[in-house]
Amino acid sequence: MRLPRFLKSLSAPRQLAIRTAAIAGRRARQRLNSLRRLERLEDRRVLAAEPSLSGLAPSGETRILLGEAIGLGFNFVNTSATDTGFSPFLEVALDTSGPDGATSFPLDGISAPTLTSTGLQRTPIGSVTLTSGQTTWTNPYTGTTRPVPAGFGANDTIYVYSLPFGSFTPSQTTSISFAASTSNLADIGTPMRISVVPGFRDIDAVGPFTPLFGSVFHTDVTPELYRLSKTNSAVEGETATGPNYVQRYRIEVDLPAGQAFSNVRIFDTLASSMQILGRNATSVAGNPNMAAYLLGSGSPGANVFDASRLTGTAQST
Repeated sequence: MRLPRFLKSLSAPRQLAIRTAAIAGRRARQRLNSLRRLERLEDRRVLAAEPSLSGLAPSGETRILLGEAIGLGFNFVNTSATDTGFSPFLEVALDTSGPDGATSFPLDGISAPTLTSTGLQRTPIGSVTLTSGQTTWTNPYTGTTRPVPAGFGANDTIYVYSLPFGSFTPSQTTSISFAASTSNLADIGTPMRISVVPGFRDIDAVGPFTPLFGSVFHTDVTPELYRLSKTNSAVEGETATGPNYVQRYRIEVDLPAGQAFSNVRIFDTLASSMQILGRNATSVAGNPNMAAYLLGSGSPGANVFDASRLTGTAQST
């Protein structure tokens, strides 16, 4: 490297130091220019298993008779096409308090559930009973602080279940059965909430754990006091008119087991164009009952239904 004329008067060690610094600077500029010419690397997401659910009934769909059991089915799914999850689990939040149990006893919601996977009944790893104003809780399987799902509060319960799999491969699925009893003090027509969160305790087979949590899936069950249905014997519900085309109507009332009812009345107002040929004895809980009815004069075409002439009531025997 040639030095400027005014530096030639410097001592040899000074000249060597200046020459070395100049070479180092030139090399640093060359490396910087090389880096600037490199194409910018694409940002990429670290792939991982994806715990999810399918087949859980949407909110508002499941209705039960007051005090009777819940039966739900759904699937645990790893929706990742490439990555395996390890130690799958479920967080299940239940409205155990019911509409009234959040502020006073007795509780009138959903009882402790029975959860089954691959034919094996699962025992909860742990559970948490929520207190008033509680917003977080600790998952006993992962040790993670978790948010309380929306809609749950005092005296509601969160259960954690492990599923009987060490690993869960890409696109793998397994069916889950959920059963629980409900309080016969529940409020008619008031939904009782259920939320489920799927998860994997780890993204690989060795610790430390790196838990993965899926989305919150919501459903609910609504108690009802009775179910009423009416069917007829006509094929596809259609028939021709006339005396040669007699059809039969059947009314069924389903009441909750263990509930006491009194003064039950069922009215079925038929069209005035319908000719009544007779009726069978009714029954309640297998016991025969009689419902009074009154036809017309008995002449052909006169046996029409007339609500104003109907007298009497059905009696349970």
